[in-house]
Amino acid sequence: MISRVAVPGLLSLVFSAQVTAGGPVFVDLAAGAGDARIVGSNPAGMSRLEETAWRTGLIVSYSESTWEVSSSELDVTTETDTDSTLYIPSLFYVRPLNERWSVGASLSATSGLGDDGGEDSASRYLSTDWSIGSFTLQPAVSYRLNDEWSLGAGVGVNYTIYSWEAAVFNGIGEQDGEVEVEPDDVNLNYILSAHWAPTERTRVGISWRSEYEPNMKDTPDYRNVDPDRQSDGDLELEVTLPQSVLAGISHRFDNSHWLSLDLLWIEASAFNIETAVVDEGGGITVNPYNLDDTWIASLGWGMDLGPRWSTGLGLLYVDDPVDDDNRNVLLRMDSLWGIGVSLEYERDDGMVFGGNVTWLDTGDAPVTTPALPIIGAIEGEFTDRTNLLFEVYVSW
Repeated sequence: MISRVAVPGLLSLVFSAQVTAGGPVFVDLAAGAGDARIVGSNPAGMSRLEETAWRTGLIVSYSESTWEVSSSELDVTTETDTDSTLYIPSLFYVRPLNERWSVGASLSATSGLGDDGGEDSASRYLSTDWSIGSFTLQPAVSYRLNDEWSLGAGVGVNYTIYSWEAAVFNGIGEQDGEVEVEPDDVNLNYILSAHWAPTERTRVGISWRSEYEPNMKDTPDYRNVDPDRQSDGDLELEVTLPQSVLAGISHRFDNSHWLSLDLLWIEASAFNIETAVVDEGGGITVNPYNLDDTWIASLGWGMDLGPRWSTGLGLLYVDDPVDDDNRNVLLRMDSLWGIGVSLEYERDDGMVFGGNVTWLDTGDAPVTTPALPIIGAIEGEFTDRTNLLFEVYVSW
């Protein structure tokens, strides 16, 4: 049994440390090259760092929501309240070897997607909880062509894990059973990038990250399900995490203010998502599902408050990768808006302590489906949703 999943990493609430910067979350990604963070998003920018640099950070993602859903076959409407807190660490390192060459490495989460439908929801036979994510070690190198141009490349060693749980219908009046799979895999992808500094104050960056295809399989783990109703063999998942292109520009003004603009394109439309469903017999089937290409834009502004303190603001927009008519109960995504604020303090020895907070509006994500096994047609939407990201970091 094959399930193909395409995951546009930034579209989940498992926001990656790979896509944060030394300001409000999601700003100044491609061009800034202000600290070791640049090795993760644009390795070419490492050439702008004149001495060995480190950065470590922690993102805390908090979300809570109320999901209201009705089922035509079960003739029931449920409200499911969920909340979650995720902790995402990161580490970045850059070392110049000489005037031309620099090397570095990053260790961070690079993609993630998931959904918590709830154990009591009318959609529990589709999924009670699922997630997929990758943690990546990325060694990289950069070469400085001249005073303005640099090139960079890196190899990502990705550990990817997928988890899916669902209820199994055992009959009217009977207690539900459960099924779970949790396959994982390790594989490689690549990043190529360029960095251009036409002036001392203006920088431009672009990077391309290749797709990668973990090949994962696992034997479904059934609980409280008759052995004769269990699916035979392994569930195989051919997972494709799509390629992406990141481009950005940043400029620092004479009055110590700065502006940045970043655009990220993810080729989600090239892939299918086949969502697993437990049928009436207890077996697992898959349904095809498609995404549209996705655009993500961020605008950042910052200023120095004095010789030690600085602050910044950021705006974020994520285009909805799912048409309203095609939105899936297991992938309840909508367009996204965000706003963030940051604060930094720099000591005499150059060590920087920073933090930021970002509020996200992730939309209602209304869903209407055709008739499905056991539960019939589904209609649902989020009636309440809160999403906050907190980041703290140290660079030296």
